[in-house]
Amino acid sequence: MKTYLEIKGITMAGDNSIDCVSFYAAPLLNDVTYSNGDIEQRDLLLTKASVIERCAHVVVNGYGCYSGKKLWQLPEKIKAQIKLALRKHELNNE
Repeated sequence: MKTYLEIKGITMAGDNSIDCVSFYAAPLLNDVTYSNGDIEQRDLLLTKASVIERCAHVVVNGYGCYSGKKLWQLPEKIKAQIKLALRKHELNNE
């Protein structure tokens, strides 16, 4: 089962580009597993869309017109950059 990391913070480099996306550490297997071995899937992020949905409350830092806004207020072009950063992070940690 593939899971994604939860986004901790987003920093903008300017009006149209992100500088970096930081992530929380992955949950430990003990934290998401019952004593009988079943996995609690509600706490896991199984899609990139669920990552974006879970971090909708994250306030963007850095420079540009979107600094200080929450992720759900960002335009789709910036959200696409965040998804790309998520993919790059995934590739670097495989």
